[in-house]
Amino acid sequence: MFPNINRRLAPVLCLLAVVFLTSTPGQALEAITDRIVVLTFDDSVKSHYTVVRPILKKHGFGATFFITEGWDFATNKEHYMTWEQIAELHRDGFEIGNHTRDHKGLNAKNPEALKKQLAQLPEQLEAINRRCEEHGIPRPVSYAYPGNGTHPDAYPILKAAGIKFARRGGAPEFEYTEGKGFAYEPGADHPLLLPTAGDARPAWEFKDFKRAVDQAKFGRISILQFHGVPDIAHPWVATKKEEFEKFMAYLFENHFKVIALRDLEKYVDPDAIPENPEAIIKERQKAVADGKLEPYFKSLATEGEGPPGFPNTLAAKTAALLKLMPIVDLQLKTPEDVELRKGIVYGRGSGRELELDLYTPRKEKEKPVPGLIFIHGGAWRGGKRSDYHYYGVKFAEAGYVVATISYRLLKEAPFPAAVEDAKCAVRWMRSHAAELGVDPDRIGVAGGSAGGHLAMMLGFSSDVPELEGNGGHAGISSRVQAVVNLYGPADLTTPFGIHSRLVKDFLGGRTFDQAPEVYRQASPLSHLTPDDPPVFIIHGTIDDTVPIAQADLLANRLQELEIPFRYDRLEGWPHALDIAKVTNDRVRKAMLEFFAEHLGQ
Repeated sequence: MFPNINRRLAPVLCLLAVVFLTSTPGQALEAITDRIVVLTFDDSVKSHYTVVRPILKKHGFGATFFITEGWDFATNKEHYMTWEQIAELHRDGFEIGNHTRDHKGLNAKNPEALKKQLAQLPEQLEAINRRCEEHGIPRPVSYAYPGNGTHPDAYPILKAAGIKFARRGGAPEFEYTEGKGFAYEPGADHPLLLPTAGDARPAWEFKDFKRAVDQAKFGRISILQFHGVPDIAHPWVATKKEEFEKFMAYLFENHFKVIALRDLEKYVDPDAIPENPEAIIKERQKAVADGKLEPYFKSLATEGEGPPGFPNTLAAKTAALLKLMPIVDLQLKTPEDVELRKGIVYGRGSGRELELDLYTPRKEKEKPVPGLIFIHGGAWRGGKRSDYHYYGVKFAEAGYVVATISYRLLKEAPFPAAVEDAKCAVRWMRSHAAELGVDPDRIGVAGGSAGGHLAMMLGFSSDVPELEGNGGHAGISSRVQAVVNLYGPADLTTPFGIHSRLVKDFLGGRTFDQAPEVYRQASPLSHLTPDDPPVFIIHGTIDDTVPIAQADLLANRLQELEIPFRYDRLEGWPHALDIAKVTNDRVRKAMLEFFAEHLGQ
């Protein structure tokens, strides 16, 4: 589209983004997009200051430096940093983490040694805390296990010391000597047992580095472990400067978000502990043993490469503000060959009438045609049916009878009101099929964001009587035959849903702890069964409103149930990606193909 826009206008985009754009309201945690990488550096090596620091500053990267006074730190200032240099790293904005005073590891294989090491751990941590305080450095909240030796009995000790996140190595999934690992999976990995996706070694080649960072997708975050660049005192874990520069250049040129370990708190709740943190480790070990690692690297996307995207949502929005990214005409004039009837009553809810707009091809129909229902987004609290006027016109021009519907928003009535209304709209179309010229057995639904969520609820919960409501047309089926989900949330029981204020408001102000069954009932994924209709998923990888992991979860479940699906996973595109003409042209064409295949148009 605009191949040079991102780099040429980067400073302008960033400035305008700060001035004009705000973050998405109501989201307690930031969405986990693709390409988030955590950089960590162990052992207080001098090259962290002399070599690593300027490279990271050049690229604007975050990082955590794990500090220990082990070995001959106190006297060997040729190979180890001074505390003043460590303090300067802090002043530069980097995180200083705790690696224990004496680099004391935990030996889980020796119970007697382990008992002694655990007893010493509080003082080992506190010694580094005191040194940080002496040099104006905040008390560390991140920890790296020395020698990557871990044990669950360390968790309460770390917690008592104020540690929120603790990083281990790539073992036990991989042998230590391989330097391989898995990306961190929020909700499955214990916050005090975060895996290393890659542990750099002298023999590391670019493919080894790329293997580690390529796992930063599907809702996972890649944590990298480096030692010295170079590391004269510990040559077996050294990285060559020229290789490190190549690694960092790749992250920068490919728009990775590079952060410190403490920054994970923007994305996850460190106090949310998985019920069985060993389960994910065993799952990975089995994948390694079986040689089935493809799901960790390859998505289930079915569509080809999309148009060039952006490094982040702010850049995309600012490009639109600067009119560098053409957008679709939402006020498109209704053409002569389409009849538009506004304000048709399709049902009742909360004591008032519910309305839709109907787009009908004027061309005389030889036989009934498929009907489509489009559901607008707006976080369940805003938006209007005219937002999808453009789709109403375009799909009516293609020969469909199209309804764009209004539904009760959360301020008027919380869940399940919006679901009930959407189902009522389907029943209305089916009950009026003859006069509309619609085939009642060929009705499809599409929606974006909150509308995508409602479209999926229509598709997956037709066998749930308690969600039908009493808005009208009782006894008529609300089942649909095809579903298009544009960047809608599929599972509200994930950390994304549990920590979202909007989801909480949508569910009547109830938290997950108060009403887990309501969160499950409101999650489309909870209702999926093998007899549900085909689904087309459209989602952008930098969506920071509804994370791309929601689409990945849905695709995985559809594959498991052998439900036909298409998945357009658009690299570098944000929420509401179809507002851009270049992406709208692509997805609209694909939607027409999808509906033609499954509705017979």
